[in-house]
Amino acid sequence: MPAARYWRIVGIDTWGGGDLELSELQLHDASGRVDQLATLTCSHAPIAGSLTALGDGSTAATARWSRAQYSASSFWLQWDFGVAVTKDVLAFAVGTPPVSGKSPRSAILQGSDVASNWATAYCGEQIPPAENVITSPLFVRAPWSSTYKHANTVLLNGGYTMSFSSTANQQIQVEMGRSSGKWYFEVRLDSMYDQSGPPYVGITSVLTAAPLGSLPYRYLYFYFRSGLKAYSTSDTSYTTAGFGSAWASGDVIGVAVDMDARKIWYSRNGVWQGGGDPSAGTSPASSWSYVFTAYPTFAPMNINYCTATLRTGSAPLQYALPAGFSPWDGTPASGFAYFDAASSASTTVGYSADVFAAAPAGGVLAARRVNAPVLARDMEFGGRGQILGTVKNTGTPNQPVHRRVRLLRERDSLLARETWSHPTTGAYAFADLDERHTYTALAADHTGAFNTVVASGLVPEVPA
Repeated sequence: MPAARYWRIVGIDTWGGGDLELSELQLHDASGRVDQLATLTCSHAPIAGSLTALGDGSTAATARWSRAQYSASSFWLQWDFGVAVTKDVLAFAVGTPPVSGKSPRSAILQGSDVASNWATAYCGEQIPPAENVITSPLFVRAPWSSTYKHANTVLLNGGYTMSFSSTANQQIQVEMGRSSGKWYFEVRLDSMYDQSGPPYVGITSVLTAAPLGSLPYRYLYFYFRSGLKAYSTSDTSYTTAGFGSAWASGDVIGVAVDMDARKIWYSRNGVWQGGGDPSAGTSPASSWSYVFTAYPTFAPMNINYCTATLRTGSAPLQYALPAGFSPWDGTPASGFAYFDAASSASTTVGYSADVFAAAPAGGVLAARRVNAPVLARDMEFGGRGQILGTVKNTGTPNQPVHRRVRLLRERDSLLARETWSHPTTGAYAFADLDERHTYTALAADHTGAFNTVVASGLVPEVPA
């Protein structure tokens, strides 16, 4: 997302389920820590300690909140950088308390220019538990926008999977724009009910939920499911032309953009289309002469039902980066901690064996400086299947709720995936599952008002 004056952290949960205790809470941009000159406030006064402890660079002093406080939907910790000051926050660092069970397990980082209409920059689960340390910065992700999307689009898997159920034309975008440098992202078409639909993937210069046809034309570059490409011919018009292979459910579309050379390339399942080679800078799908900021864009168009998953770097890429290109979200090779929220894709960012050996249970990586990431496959639970569901509280009518959902493999009760249901719709999704097994989903009520809900005998659906 773009730079913002206000930043806040919400949606906090702890490892122990009791009090939340922090000794530090820092914001970082690409050059380092930036929160020192911001004003930090909180919706709830701590029951022990003070907010000044969170910015003194030390683990000696702490601030503590009760579970009743931080589990309330109105709880937030907010930074204000002041009038006419904005920061492009890329990461936050956490100072953990003497007792690891009081450290945060999950948190959501959001930004805004007006202290309302918040845009989510990072939705992180499985923050490593630790005692008396300040973590390496936890990298901010670049998910689908919660603002620039159709009302019938639901975001799942930390904002990286979009689920659309409507016949209305629409598109969805990533708010993190790029105006210079070489960048790469992927979109996987997970499922599509109407195989005749004309979805497209690419970039535009305008943040909008309006699709092609009603979209302001300055500027756009797309690769259609039919194999056509679209490109601007001026700041008010575009055209289409034959280009590459058609794509369908299960395919992964890669987009490489060189904003300095002003060129774009598209791949299908790792194969660059139209004879292009972004590593060599040759045979681009399109090129241009003007300067603009590019935003990743996907449009289901008028498909009745469609799901698609975005991969921008910290949402792990399935295919290798072209030489000289970086993941769209700028995921660095070292100096930041990365997390695999267990509900994400079957390819995960991996590191040397000694780092995995030291990681907490569940494949979580300890916050430490690491070497350049490589790709590793989920050999234990990975596959082609997906399980979709909704969590609701019983009532008249039943009310969708935001709850942690754990997925167990029924053969041995091992934890296969974990996620949170959507705060508004209650929807959740587990992707890239081994379809040969059955599973049990457990939805726990962290407020303590309801018993855990169990759904057993779940069989993953394999998208067509």
